[in-house]
Amino acid sequence: MFKGRRDVRWLCGCLCIAGCGALDEAREAWEELTHPVLVEGLVTSVAIPYSMEVERILAGSGYTPGITVEVWVGEAYLDSNWKSVPLPDAEVTFCADEIQELTSHGDGNYSLGPLEELAYEPGAVWVLEADTPGLATVGHVTISLPPPLDLWLPPAHHQGEPLVIDLGGMGEEYDALIWVVLGADGGLLWSNQPEDIAPEETYTFARAGLPESLTVPAEAFPAPGVQLMGWAGLKTNSPDEASDVNRLLSTVMAGQFQFSMVRVQEQRPR
Repeated sequence: MFKGRRDVRWLCGCLCIAGCGALDEAREAWEELTHPVLVEGLVTSVAIPYSMEVERILAGSGYTPGITVEVWVGEAYLDSNWKSVPLPDAEVTFCADEIQELTSHGDGNYSLGPLEELAYEPGAVWVLEADTPGLATVGHVTISLPPPLDLWLPPAHHQGEPLVIDLGGMGEEYDALIWVVLGADGGLLWSNQPEDIAPEETYTFARAGLPESLTVPAEAFPAPGVQLMGWAGLKTNSPDEASDVNRLLSTVMAGQFQFSMVRVQEQRPR
């Protein structure tokens, strides 16, 4: 981090010595990294339920089989730390088998889906585009689909006890992990997704990698009955996969949710 003007002058001097080409490249890189348009998104697929009970619980949740695209578009600026304000009037499109426009919900939020006819194919490349008023260029973020993260989970667990999920050796192809716990009515009981949508928070979450283990807290199992645990191993775009947006902070994640049913048994005597 540069401390002040002397550091900037020193950097420019070094680049001039290296040649005007290097200075032009550095200026272009700086402009891309400080571009005002910030795109944050989550593209997920929900695998087809393997039982009617799983299907029933998912029907009461926000996790519907198919492809769902959720995007937030804002203007980023640096004021001691990164801050952002929403851009509600952008035109956001999703490019897969065909180009489809996302619906604006205000406050910079846009969504599309679930798209039941679009197949989730690992290795496929999809593109999000954001056309914001007042800018001559259209921003692009490219995402590559990772394979589903296959896990085995215990079919039963005791009420009021934490559950440790072993994720060791699951590979380096995932940049992040989302974990959710749903109640019998489909209501969300717990999730590890950050509630804060601050650019730095989203950036950190999306590039944390797969942990060796994940602890689902005791409060995620409040009462006996049937629950669902869902997870998605996510791939996050690299700066080179973004253009005409803030390449440093623009963050789009993609992955497929798998769901497993767990029967919560009564609390063990203490």
